[in-house]
Amino acid sequence: MKVILIKSLTLVNFMGEKFRKTEFHDDAPTTIAGMNGLGKSRHFDAFMWLMFGKDVADRKDYEIKSIVDGKPLQKCECSVEGELVVDGELITIKRSFTEQWVKPRGCTEQVFKGNQTECMWNGVPVKVGEYQRRINDIIDESVFKMLTNPLYFASMPWKDQRERLFQLVGEINAADIAKGNPAFEKLMERINAGKSLDEYKKELAFRKKRLKDELDSIQPKIEQTNALMPEQSDFSAIEMEIATIDAKIADIDQEIADVTAQVRAAYQAEQKKIDQANEIRRKMKDMAFQAETAARDAAYKANAARRDREREIADMERSINEQRQAIKRQEANVARLESSIPTAKTAVETTTAARDAFRQEVIAEKSRRYDGSTKCPCCGQELPADQLAKIQSDFNETLARNVAAMVARGQAMNAEIEQLSAKVDSLVAELDDAKKALATASETLAENETTLKSMKDTLDEQFPIRIADVVNIETLPEYQALADQERAIMATINNDVTATADTTEYTARKTELNAHRASLVATLANRETIARHTKAIADLENRGKDLAQQIADIEKDEFVIQEFAAANINECEKRINGLFHNVTFRLFDYTIDGNPIETCVPLVNGIPFGRANTAGRINAGLDIINALCRHYQTFAPIFLDNAESVNQFIETDGQVIMMRVTTDPELIIK
Repeated sequence: MKVILIKSLTLVNFMGEKFRKTEFHDDAPTTIAGMNGLGKSRHFDAFMWLMFGKDVADRKDYEIKSIVDGKPLQKCECSVEGELVVDGELITIKRSFTEQWVKPRGCTEQVFKGNQTECMWNGVPVKVGEYQRRINDIIDESVFKMLTNPLYFASMPWKDQRERLFQLVGEINAADIAKGNPAFEKLMERINAGKSLDEYKKELAFRKKRLKDELDSIQPKIEQTNALMPEQSDFSAIEMEIATIDAKIADIDQEIADVTAQVRAAYQAEQKKIDQANEIRRKMKDMAFQAETAARDAAYKANAARRDREREIADMERSINEQRQAIKRQEANVARLESSIPTAKTAVETTTAARDAFRQEVIAEKSRRYDGSTKCPCCGQELPADQLAKIQSDFNETLARNVAAMVARGQAMNAEIEQLSAKVDSLVAELDDAKKALATASETLAENETTLKSMKDTLDEQFPIRIADVVNIETLPEYQALADQERAIMATINNDVTATADTTEYTARKTELNAHRASLVATLANRETIARHTKAIADLENRGKDLAQQIADIEKDEFVIQEFAAANINECEKRINGLFHNVTFRLFDYTIDGNPIETCVPLVNGIPFGRANTAGRINAGLDIINALCRHYQTFAPIFLDNAESVNQFIETDGQVIMMRVTTDPELIIK
């Protein structure tokens, strides 16, 4: 058990208190009484700042200096020193807010630079980080706030309150709640290892929704299947009628085969004559083709020289087009150079003028001399001889550096002028070369154009077109003999014989029978469709029953989970509220559907903490502090503000400091 006591607090220029040392009782409450504004609550702010550098409102170093005429005091100590007893050991700690004043070089007045925090431990200075580490070793800041201020715990966010409360009772074992209840025990068995009850509940909800969605789709599927179901028929009679039709079709096919065989023999004899005539025609075509090919080959060879000249003309035209494109590029280059040269010359002239002007600046800088001033620029007093000599020396060194830098800059400007002038010369030379190349290219183009025109004008004259001289094939004896043979064969052919027998009547009867058979087969196919749809409907109905049963099983589990959650809630509230006497906590709210929602509402006699009167809130806060002290095994000073509002305080084992509003014009410590 750790016990922290305050022996004394000493405030120096802290939040309006010029100097005050307050001593506190160890074994009885310490009362700080007086009118409003005398500094009762300031003691709590001072103790908080001493420990953690913050006030009661958790503001770091917030307006801790005393204010005079609307401004913080300066060049004075602002500190809080405390004597504490921690587990019987007396320690003295001090936190100071000091100002940093510096005197700039060459000035007589100090300038405020800022504030810094300094700490001491048992009279020895320590760094702020080390100081805070030692404080945290004594007590954690968050625990300190809960143990020293009765109203702090209820002001925390409800989630933080809830977390602290569950730390007081420790983890509640779900198996303990389920023990003795068969439904709860089976629920625990169904939850996999490593899975929480909430995760299992979400899993059930997901499965239930998925099953319901599937169940909702069952009836529409059954109705759709019924709508697609064909009408029932006498399928046995249909099968017998199809067999009768198949026999009739077989008889017709045999009759058609007999007629076709008779006609095919006569047709094959006539077809042989036609093949002979066609062979003679093929030979006649080959003879004509060979004569025409020979005439074209002779004409092609005769026109070979003309084709060579036409290729030369085409090559010359391509070359001329390329020369024209090259001349355009050269003309563009000449234009670019002609426009660049004046710009380059202007740059030379501009840089030269700038260099000449800069030379005058160099001459002026070289002629500059120290003005002989012997007074300080800050205070106006006469400077000592040694400082005056140093100032003159510094002036001469600065002047020398400036002149050297300007000379270097002038040299750079000369180099730049040389580069720009060289660029002008290069552009002029490049322009001259470009003009010469352009003139040469133009002359070559004119010569090539003249040559091309001459080649085109003399093409037909030098190389006339030779036309193929095709022989009249029909005048050749061998060709005429083939024609006579073909006419003789064609005269013996009987054009009335065809390859196809007249089976129109048979075909019409067969087509009619096949059409009727197809309709019967289509009707017969409905038997399989009806059987398939009937089975599908039965499967859907069975699936619907299975889904309904699965949903019912999940809803049973959900009901058990809801009952288990209620038992868990009751156990949580029972254990937590069993730690307190004046305050209870509502840890769960419920939705319209009865589902629990986590919350944390402290109640004083059934009334929410924030709506209770001051006495009820303070005693409820002390009740909470007592429970926290037991859990953390730590007692710290408790500051009770507005103590005049409470007739009777509940008992507490920690040191108590009561701050009461009275009509006393000065603070009374008793």
